Amino acid sequence: MRKIQLFLCILAVLVIVLSFSGCTKSDFAVNKAEEVSLADEAYSLLESITANYPNRTIGSEASETFLTYLNNELISYGYEVTEQSFTSKKTKITKNVIAKKTKEESKGKIVLGANWDNMYEYFDSHPDGAYQSGASIATLLAIAKYISTKELIYDVEIVFFAGSSENWNGTQVYVDKLSEKQIEEIKLFVNFGYLAGGDNLYIYSRDNNVSYDSFIREVVSQNNVQGITKTPTFKNIFEATISDNQLYSYSHIGMFGNNVIFMNKQIPSIHFFSMNWSDLSNPICTEIKGMQNVLETSNDTLDNMKNRVSQEKIVSTLDSTIKSTIYTIVDNQEGLINVLQDRGEVVPFFYSNTAYYIFNGVIKILCIAAILLIVVYCKNYISKNKEVYAKLRVEPAGFKVNLEKLKDGSITPEELEDIFKAEEEKLKGVQNKKEDNSSKSSKDDDIISDDDVFQ
Repeated sequence: MRKIQLFLCILAVLVIVLSFSGCTKSDFAVNKAEEVSLADEAYSLLESITANYPNRTIGSEASETFLTYLNNELISYGYEVTEQSFTSKKTKITKNVIAKKTKEESKGKIVLGANWDNMYEYFDSHPDGAYQSGASIATLLAIAKYISTKELIYDVEIVFFAGSSENWNGTQVYVDKLSEKQIEEIKLFVNFGYLAGGDNLYIYSRDNNVSYDSFIREVVSQNNVQGITKTPTFKNIFEATISDNQLYSYSHIGMFGNNVIFMNKQIPSIHFFSMNWSDLSNPICTEIKGMQNVLETSNDTLDNMKNRVSQEKIVSTLDSTIKSTIYTIVDNQEGLINVLQDRGEVVPFFYSNTAYYIFNGVIKILCIAAILLIVVYCKNYISKNKEVYAKLRVEPAGFKVNLEKLKDGSITPEELEDIFKAEEEKLKGVQNKKEDNSSKSSKDDDIISDDDVFQ
């Protein structure tokens, strides 16, 4: 029995260690941020973009009009703006828009990115792409305007990528043109993905623990930013090839964005996106539980977004995203750079489909085994002590009755004498049992002693 108990203890410790390995939380010195309220401004930008520039299909004349607007906005904020032209997979010429804010004796570079294009010309009903890119454009513009006036210790690049509907090929072009030195200079990439059109807002960095992820979550927590949903343990992994020389053998919706292109270069990244990661009714991703997905469909419009999640929820999501970003890269920039010195991007064992499912399977098997062993142990223990439990259930009841009789004076001398005799018989029985056991033990000793003499 002691061996079983020891095994149960070891098994319990093993399950706990495996369950929480990689989930430890570090403490960081986090600054209290200055209150920022840009959500209404971002929402006004979203309304303006979807109303005035609904056609952002790459290669179209209308998209060029939008790119002019985008350039003018960024220049008015004080950024140095350049364009990066390339040919899309549909043989159309399109552009990434890059705005730069430099710092002398910079401690590196932070890149903030979002997609600007949509699929307006792919459907007869012409969706304005509020979910695909509209909300992300508005969010990034609001952030860009705010940080343009702030003193930072690193360079900042604001990048609007083309080709979101073509496996983020604009992002691939941007990253492929980076030299090894430029890749090293990028300390963090922050991506604004599909925002405001889903049930929940998530922040995703890596499947393994990295210090900058913990730091950003600490900033969010300490500054009481609401509306960030915890990343689920089960991430609904599936096979997907997004780019050549892909670092990962699997994908999930946390990797549905420009961030995966940066991840392939082992550049630290943070991805803000709005979906329902816990709901598995859709084999790949669910935007809103119980509703059809609208991403890259004719239903991706601002009006539908408001009907599906409400205008209040849209503003709230934009607010949480903006605050989380600004409080980190402006109000806690020294702490951020410190945690980013160790890039921590070594690919762990769990970056594979097989390993992920084996790990989860082992945890489940260990938990089931521990429960079964505990049940067996309890059953054996109860069975072994059944007679004792039976006496405990019967004897106290009789004793209670006798006490009540004694208390109210209704017990007769004869009944009292019978009680004493019964207890005396019990004592004699216990004593006789002890003597029998002692005698049996003595005989066993004698037999052993005779055998020893015989030998």
